Amino acid sequence: TTLAKLAKGSAADLLTMNSGATAPEWAAPGGGGGAWTKTADVDVGSSAVASVSITGAFSSSYNSYRMIVSGMEITNDNQRFNYRWLIGSTEESDSRYKGDYATHAYSHSNHAHETSGNDNYTDVGTLDGVFWLMSGPGYKFGGPGHHFDGVFTINNPSDANSSVSMEGQSLLNGDDSGGIGECVKLTYSHVLYQKRCAITGIKIYATVDDIQNGNITIYGTNV
Repeated sequence: TTLAKLAKGSAADLLTMNSGATAPEWAAPGGGGGAWTKTADVDVGSSAVASVSITGAFSSSYNSYRMIVSGMEITNDNQRFNYRWLIGSTEESDSRYKGDYATHAYSHSNHAHETSGNDNYTDVGTLDGVFWLMSGPGYKFGGPGHHFDGVFTINNPSDANSSVSMEGQSLLNGDDSGGIGECVKLTYSHVLYQKRCAITGIKIYATVDDIQNGNITIYGTNV
């Protein structure tokens, strides 16, 4: 019958009931699932920048993450978005980013330009992870007003004994001489970073030119 104040918990703790069902208490997230918790929320800003690095987004608190990117632009045409994993602020830049992607492009005004295709880099590897494809026959992707949106799942980023995988899809608008928004490209991608390490963040940038606008939000959960 005596009131008591519950002190604040640790970062990412959840409020739960104690084992005796007599009072609430803080507890670390369990491994059996739970709500999504925001771990990063970054606005790129309207000024062009070479890259955006999100540090401290991944930790041992969660084993699965969802990254949502909306409204991002590249300052020039027909480029693509790349990424590298970060350990602290250090880039993982060796050639063990490997995976595949499939793209489908659709034109509103010229059906002859509708294409689909896929590619992979499982054999030769690449310096960077690729998770958006911009260029396409008959289209102009990139440049102001052409937005890129995507949702990606990132698994086991903080497990030093595991390879980090990311998969998801992105949608972007372009034009085929009919104006902005006259064609779209849908890209599915699956990437595995074969080095075993615990990454803590991600760097996003374009192959050439700068990026601007848009938002990057990351959520963590246990599954």
